[in-house]
Amino acid sequence: MKKVIDINYLQKPVLEDYLAKNRDNYVVFTDFACMEIYKCNALKNLACKLKIVSQYPDQVIVLKGTREIVSLTLAPNKLPQSLIDNAQTIGFPEFCNQTKSACEGNNLLSKEVRLKESYASHYLEEQMISHQLIVNAIKGFAKSYGPSYLRALRTGKKLPPDMQEKITEHIYLITLNFFKGHPDVQAQPEFDSLKNSYVFRYSVSIYLLSLRWIKDGGIEQVSAKKLRNDAVDMSYVTYATYFDGLLSLDKKLNAIYRDTLNYLHYFNSPQLIQEIGPSFVP
Repeated sequence: MKKVIDINYLQKPVLEDYLAKNRDNYVVFTDFACMEIYKCNALKNLACKLKIVSQYPDQVIVLKGTREIVSLTLAPNKLPQSLIDNAQTIGFPEFCNQTKSACEGNNLLSKEVRLKESYASHYLEEQMISHQLIVNAIKGFAKSYGPSYLRALRTGKKLPPDMQEKITEHIYLITLNFFKGHPDVQAQPEFDSLKNSYVFRYSVSIYLLSLRWIKDGGIEQVSAKKLRNDAVDMSYVTYATYFDGLLSLDKKLNAIYRDTLNYLHYFNSPQLIQEIGPSFVP
C-alpha cells in the first residue's frame, strides 16, 4: 500500500503500526507536507515529525513539486510513477541522517535547515494568497444554487440530474481557469486525458469541499483564513487519488477524499463522457 500522509499523522503510534506491519506499506510525502514541516521552528519540527518515518526510511516515497506535476501530461500507464521524485526518494535515508546531525548541532546543516524554513514560510504564504482567488470563485458559484438545491445539499437527499450537470460544469470551468492562469501550463490536455491531470482532480476536490461548506451552513460563515487553509489542504486529497489512500486524522479531509473518488468514478462513466465530452472541449 502506498498512502499519502498528512503531517497530523506523523507522530501517531498508528503510523508505526502501519509501517511495521508490512514492508510493502509506504508513506507518500507531498511538497506541501514537507513545507508544512519546515515552515516554523524547523529543527524541532523535523526531529519530532520524522521520528517514526526515519526508522523506516526505505518505506518513504517523495513526490515531485506540484508546479512540476501541474505542467506534466499524465498518462494513465505511467501513474503514479511519473509523480515520484526518484532522487529524493532514494536519498531519503541519507536525508534522515543529515537531519539528525543538524538537530544535534551540526552548524552547516543547521544553517541549511534554517534557509529551507525561510523558503517554506514564503512558499506557504504565496499559496494562501493564490488560493484566495479560488475561494472567491467558489463563492461566486455557490450563489447560483437556488433554495431547492441548497435544501438537497443540507438534507443529504439525492441531487437532481440538472444539479449534477451544474456541478460538473462548474468543476470544468474551474479547471479551465486553473490551466489558463498557471505559469507552468503550456497547453490544456485533451478531454480524454483530463481526468488524469492534477489540475482537474484538484478542482474536483476543491469544489466538493465548497459543497460541504454550503451544506454545513454556508461559505459566508467561514473565515477567510479557514477557507484558504482548507483549500490548500486539498492537495493531500488530490495526490491521494493517484495512490492507495490517505493517512490523516482530519475527518473532513477523509470524507472529501472519498467524495472525490466517487466523483472521479462518476466522471469516468462512458455515458457521462459521451454526454459532456463534446460540449466541454473549447
